[in-house]
Amino acid sequence: MNRFDISKKVRRKILSYIKRNPGSHFSHILKRLELSSGRLTYHIMKLTEAEKIFAIYNGYWKRFYPMAMKGETIPNPITPRQKDTCDFIRKHPGATYMDLVGKFGKTRQAIIYHMNKLIKIGLVRGERVKNKFHFYLEK
Repeated sequence: MNRFDISKKVRRKILSYIKRNPGSHFSHILKRLELSSGRLTYHIMKLTEAEKIFAIYNGYWKRFYPMAMKGETIPNPITPRQKDTCDFIRKHPGATYMDLVGKFGKTRQAIIYHMNKLIKIGLVRGERVKNKFHFYLEK
């Protein structure tokens, strides 16, 4: 197999991964596909030039999407910790900060950070009752 064929195979692998996991960021793709960062950078650049994928900066991360999603409303991606937090609140409506700290073993400040993000994007709402915040999922 020559270099050209290998490059095509790697690009198909990257494109296939992005189609299955839209919104993945560079380091996530790098870890999952076990490529070197230089090689991944090169092939992402080539896929972007060929208009097979496009990228959107989402705060800290540059996320990649297949061109078929261009023009669609891109949902706000959440981190695995935030997804776990939403799942916990779904099972335990009215959970407080201390419930979340006990469940996840993180500091209260870390939980506050994630909850503020979830409230900002509209997935969770907080209600203050007797100096305690209780959290509920938004429908």
